[in-house]
Amino acid sequence: MTKNNKKLLIINQFFPPDFAATGQLLESISNFISAKNIDVEILTTMPNYSNLKSKPLKIEKGENLMVRRFSTPLVSKGIMSKLINGILFSIKVFFSIILKNNKIDLILYTSEPPFINLTALIINKLFNISFIYIIYDLYPDVIVKNQILKRGNILIKFWEKVNQYVFSTSKEIIVLDSVMANKIKKKYHLYKNNINILPSFTNTKKIKPISKKENWFAKKYNPGNKFVAIYSGNQGRCHDLKTIIETALILKKTTDIYFIFIGNGYQNKFLNQKILELNLDNCITMDYLDKKDISYSLNSADIAFVTINEKSNGLIAPSKIYGHLAAGTPIAAISPKNTFISKLVKKEKFGKWFKNGESKKLASWLIEMKDKKHLSKKMGASGRKYVEENASEKIICSKYLNIFEKYLSPNTK
Repeated sequence: MTKNNKKLLIINQFFPPDFAATGQLLESISNFISAKNIDVEILTTMPNYSNLKSKPLKIEKGENLMVRRFSTPLVSKGIMSKLINGILFSIKVFFSIILKNNKIDLILYTSEPPFINLTALIINKLFNISFIYIIYDLYPDVIVKNQILKRGNILIKFWEKVNQYVFSTSKEIIVLDSVMANKIKKKYHLYKNNINILPSFTNTKKIKPISKKENWFAKKYNPGNKFVAIYSGNQGRCHDLKTIIETALILKKTTDIYFIFIGNGYQNKFLNQKILELNLDNCITMDYLDKKDISYSLNSADIAFVTINEKSNGLIAPSKIYGHLAAGTPIAAISPKNTFISKLVKKEKFGKWFKNGESKKLASWLIEMKDKKHLSKKMGASGRKYVEENASEKIICSKYLNIFEKYLSPNTK
């Protein structure tokens, strides 16, 4: 860290080698920003995945970059463990900022954990440090829509009041798509605030089309060279795995179409139970893969699923779509009407959109795509072109830098 550099503090509960997409994006952003003579410190947690041979250090230092990890006492994937870990992380962040507040020029909060905004409120009241807020998932709306708590609950009302203060006080708000931006503007009356729409992105140099003949993952998990449809990433509450399972059931006797599910999350247990219950021998599941293997797994797909369930429009913005596009894979988007993925797929023509529950139409389309390889190739090329021109790491990180520099120039504090 350099004494004369401005300092950006980034707060997110998950960071690589954790698998969460939010952390993966922030790693790229922090590396890009720190290379521009801005000191970046990340406050995050220790990852808790058994496939790691060794845990990272609690403090990692590089040129203009530091990662500080707090321990997480509970390793269970249950909702109570996540809640407790999130609360403890927020408390540790609070005291960490108190100890170093005079050395911070700008704070970047994210919606992980969902209630970090209370910490943001208190810190702003105490020290008035400029901050920016990235909203990956819109809480508490996600909790209400998934019927974990009701809208009139006292906690929900308090949460929304905290949101109102934090969103209106933030120097900038960053969201991933226009549907979420409009929902936030309307609900919190933020028409005069700076709401930036910056999509997720991917590294188009690391993830690029690979021939199946040169792809070890495809050879290992698809030795018969079947048509492969992949769901890769978080299997969370807000995603639609049910429509995919119903499609797999319809195509159970179609022996040359194969479904691969990669990842984990709230619906993982449901997914594995349904595959076993329905005896779907055209499906396999596996946990998250090492980062070095992702390009190969994505390139083993002939079709990639990107989903939002019928309750979550405008509440989440799946970032997995950009990795699939970089690999040149056509997209099967499953969501309600007027989501960002439905609009994007329709406009750019790199796949096809299906309403939640349209399993029969999806099954027919998979058969069509299997038989029309020229159409698949055309869609894949359109997706690759789109991500190169609109959502590459360099393009989006440069936009983040432009926002940060407004508050990190030599004349600002």
